[in-house]
Amino acid sequence: MPVFRYRINGALVEHRVNVQGTRVTQTFSVRGATADIFYVGNAEAKFDSKTGQRDGDTVAYPKADVVEFEIEMPFSETSGK
Repeated sequence: MPVFRYRINGALVEHRVNVQGTRVTQTFSVRGATADIFYVGNAEAKFDSKTGQRDGDTVAYPKADVVEFEIEMPFSETSGK
């Protein structure tokens, strides 16, 4: 599975995307963050996270040396239209 690596404000982000069956799972690993991490979704794309503190379409993850989390989204052939 490919890994996207990029930096945001000096923090190294490793981002993996896995499509399996009817689900898309995004796995994030953030190293060196200097503040809490926020995943911001939108009202049109339903998603779930088993960790973090959710408030509407935003999930907050507390700052740590390494912050790891997964975002799961349902997928169908027509969901991208």
